[in-house]
Amino acid sequence: MASLVEVKVPKRELKRIDNMMSAIPKRIPSVMSTSINRTAKTARSRITKEIAKHITLKQKDIRSQIYIEKASRSRWRADVRVRGNKIPLIKFGARKLKGAKGGIGYKISKTGSREKILYDPDTNRVFIGTMRSGYIGVYARLERPTWSGGKRTKIIQRFGPSLPSVYENAQGLARTILRDTKDTLIKNLRDRVEWELLKAKKK
Repeated sequence: MASLVEVKVPKRELKRIDNMMSAIPKRIPSVMSTSINRTAKTARSRITKEIAKHITLKQKDIRSQIYIEKASRSRWRADVRVRGNKIPLIKFGARKLKGAKGGIGYKISKTGSREKILYDPDTNRVFIGTMRSGYIGVYARLERPTWSGGKRTKIIQRFGPSLPSVYENAQGLARTILRDTKDTLIKNLRDRVEWELLKAKKK
């Protein structure tokens, strides 16, 4: 699952740049790729910060799931993708609940309260466990352990939402990112064109 933000130059702006740089057309591919890639990096940073306002996941964990397919001198477009499957519940501050009944407490929403999964010996034997690899996660056996053919009942890992679902479901976020990305791209393009024209004039 992935959410896509396209960074590409509007046709009107392309015509404007062609006219302004008619004396140095060979510099246009560099202007395009540099401006687009700079904008894509800004978009990734904005998406990271905005998602972090909605969930308790660390920004470094969010950023690691946002990928950029860069523009080149021949490909005037960059793609910023928010990827990832459901996030392990352990990433949301999961810890064992105190008390006789037990269970696991965690917090996904930045503005919400902590949630809990109550321990049930018959239907939901939830716990925080460490695998042989050293990986720590929130797990559960959905029924009492039994022996069948020498094997215990299977355990499952508990997960929270995926980053793409958080991005798409946050009210107005995707629309705001697209609008801001377009504005940033136009500014970066115009700054770069101005710099190229000043450099050419000095020669």
